[in-house]
Amino acid sequence: MTHTPNLPTESNLIKTEHEVHFYVERAHQLREQAMSEMIADGGHAIAQAYHAAAGWLAQRLHLSAHA
Repeated sequence: MTHTPNLPTESNLIKTEHEVHFYVERAHQLREQAMSEMIADGGHAIAQAYHAAAGWLAQRLHLSAHA
């Protein structure tokens, strides 16, 4: 007697299709979140660098004005 493999039923295929759609959507959400956080982190780093440069420049101008 030969064994017939269990073939997926239509309802199982639909369930699988919904799961795939869910995971694809979730992957897109996580990608967007990561991109937003990366952009925010980059903006924060630029602001910190600008602030440090402005402070350094102000200190140099203050020192040269009182030299």
